[in-house]
Amino acid sequence: EDGEPSFQHVPASAVPVETVEPSGASGGSVIRILAGDGWGARSPVAVSSPLVLASIELSSTSPVLLPNDHPERGVLAVDGGVAIDGRDLPAGHLAIIEPGRTPTISGTGRAVVIGGEPVGRRHIWWNFVHSDIDRIEHAKADWSAQRFPRVPGDHDPYVPLPRG
Repeated sequence: EDGEPSFQHVPASAVPVETVEPSGASGGSVIRILAGDGWGARSPVAVSSPLVLASIELSSTSPVLLPNDHPERGVLAVDGGVAIDGRDLPAGHLAIIEPGRTPTISGTGRAVVIGGEPVGRRHIWWNFVHSDIDRIEHAKADWSAQRFPRVPGDHDPYVPLPRG
């Protein structure tokens, strides 16, 4: 959590893609491992703790089994019809998966899977997350003074610190 700020670009072509094909057909569900590992694949994106961040494009004929690789996991329904073990999960809602469960994600929408090892209590303010609230205050001051390095190739103007 005290590492230097960093940015890593990984082209879409380098992101592992797993397909869950229906038996005897094509057009199955597509899983992209964006960061960490899951479904037997590992993303090239550098991470600082064991985790999974994956996007799933569901096919109605190909349910996806959520592996029990990480103790904390959640499924966020992005759009369309997503269900966890047959229970509808409305778009914009997050289902927290109990440790040890291997539920089935099904439907025709898109979902995001997030999970990993427990990291302990964290404070969150805007884009800053830390276990020490004083470190967040220091980061706010650094951001306001524009002491953070720019993202390489970013041409967008500086975004001021939000009020509050």
